Parts: sequence; structure tokens; C-alpha cells
Amino acid sequence: FHYFTADPAYTHKFHPFTGILSNIGIILWCVSLTCCCFSSVVIWKSQKMESRFLLLSGMVTAILLLDDFFMFHDYVLIYFFSKYFSVQPVVYLLYGVIMVIWGLRFLKLFKKTKYYFLVLAVFFFAGSILLDIILPSAGLQYFFEDSFKFLGIVSWTIYFSVTSFEFIKPKPESPNIGNG
Repeated sequence: FHYFTADPAYTHKFHPFTGILSNIGIILWCVSLTCCCFSSVVIWKSQKMESRFLLLSGMVTAILLLDDFFMFHDYVLIYFFSKYFSVQPVVYLLYGVIMVIWGLRFLKLFKKTKYYFLVLAVFFFAGSILLDIILPSAGLQYFFEDSFKFLGIVSWTIYFSVTSFEFIKPKPESPNIGNG
């Protein structure tokens, strides 16, 4: 039980800042997920399409959060399935398919948002995946791959924070002309 409750740095006697960027990334994933789900609930009755968009975006974010936090595609799935197939390309392909379907489903809505933050996130995630595929995961190469991923998470969080705010903020009332 100790391994489930104790702080990893204390338990394994390593520096508490080990993995700090990864931990901040997990917190940012949580911020994105919270913004999406909370805002989806707030606007459910008045803005159905935007609410669905945020709810599905929250689900996508939850998948990415859980994968990142529990290292599913980096460790868990490899441990269980690597003898059957190469796990990472399958996971990356699945993520790509999910993103394309999600993107096409809400393309009109994306155009009404500050989508350049999302484009930036996709660029950084793609860069991280590309570096993961072509470079060994060691030393400076690992730093660049993780930096791209972190910048992707930051951009993703900015996009969904700003978009959620834009959806839930009160809309200006139209003037009542002619009721003088």
C-alpha cells in the first residue's frame, strides 16, 4: 500500500524536481479537462453544439491525460501487447484518426474560435511524435521530444481555456430598437 500512497521522490530517494515538466503537463491536462467539462455543463441548455464540442473535447483530453499520466502507450500497453504488434505506431494512428474525426465533426465551430492555439498544439504534438519515432529516447533528444509535448499541452490548455471562456461569457444583448 505504501507505493500507492507515498510520494515517489521520497520513496525512491530522487530529487523532488525529477519529472517536474511532466507533472506540470499533467496539471495542465487537468485544467483543460476541467474547463471543457465545466463549460459544457454551464452552456448545455443554451448552446448545444458548443456544449457537445466541449464535452467531446473533454473526452479526448481525458484519454490523453490518462495515457500521459499512466504511461499507457509508453509502458503499460507495450508490456502487455508488444509480443503481438508494435504498440506506439498503432496508438499514434488511433490518435490521428480520433483527431481527424473530431476535427471534421466540429470544423465550422473551430473556425469561430481562436483555433491558432489548437493548430499550434497539433504542430507541437506532431513534432513530439516525429522526434519519438526518429530519435532515440535518451539525453538531449528526449529533452526535445518532451519539450515539444509540453508546448503542445500548454497550447492545448490555452485553446480550451480561452474557448471555454468565450462560450460561457455573457453575450451582449441586442439593443431594443423601436420600443422607445
